[in-house]
Amino acid sequence: MKIMLEVFTNTYGEYGARETLLGAARAGLNNMELGLWSKPSPAEDPLAIISENTSPELVAQFKQLAAENNVRITSAFGHADLRTKEGVEALKKQADIAHELGARFYTLSAPERSTVVYDHLLELADYVLRLGMIITMETHPPLVPDAQGGLQTMRDLNHSNIRINFDTANPYYYNEDIDLVAELEQLAPYVAHVHLKESRKRFKDWYFPALGEGEGCIDFPGIFRVLESVGFRGPYSLELEGIEGETRTLELHHSRVVNSIEYLRRIGVY
Repeated sequence: MKIMLEVFTNTYGEYGARETLLGAARAGLNNMELGLWSKPSPAEDPLAIISENTSPELVAQFKQLAAENNVRITSAFGHADLRTKEGVEALKKQADIAHELGARFYTLSAPERSTVVYDHLLELADYVLRLGMIITMETHPPLVPDAQGGLQTMRDLNHSNIRINFDTANPYYYNEDIDLVAELEQLAPYVAHVHLKESRKRFKDWYFPALGEGEGCIDFPGIFRVLESVGFRGPYSLELEGIEGETRTLELHHSRVVNSIEYLRRIGVY
């Protein structure tokens, strides 16, 4: 088994999209997951944040930078309020940018389980289908807090272009006394995208170092076995969000990417 590996902009935190792209290239990765945010870039780096308001010229610059570094934007994560029409329009504009950059997977999270949110998700699913992308719902409450909630969402929406992004740490962060592999076994038929994140399995514990490091104890071999058993071939995205209270330098972020890649090599999946 050899996986398709990305790095998510969340891994580089406040250093943003440009540094994530350059970090991917430095680490020998050819794929990136781009977070799209409804906020402006800092003046000193107009490519740190890509949003629905980023100019076509800057999007073209980012696309060129990716090409020069042999990095593909294979996935994107949209951020806007799914409860409002304005939020839906922002997510559509973000999807247009993701499509322009080449993304095939578009992850979203929702703040509530409601008819309005469901209707907006179905509208977006049809919209991004026309762009050749698929929506994957993040492993966040309330729509995918655990396997039971995720399965309810998939049944309720019943749309072939809405699937799940399985985050390997979030079920522990949002739940107590949970079996991660058993959760994935239930959700696996709906999983189209994965966030690889380490954890020490504690409720509401912000502890996300490099894969296999520190007190981390996620059963990554078990995760890969389950997904291999259902024929999963989607992207695995490194989301290494750090440890609460630490000072995060650019080199610390990057070292965790390098160390995570080495861990994946040691267990034979990359």
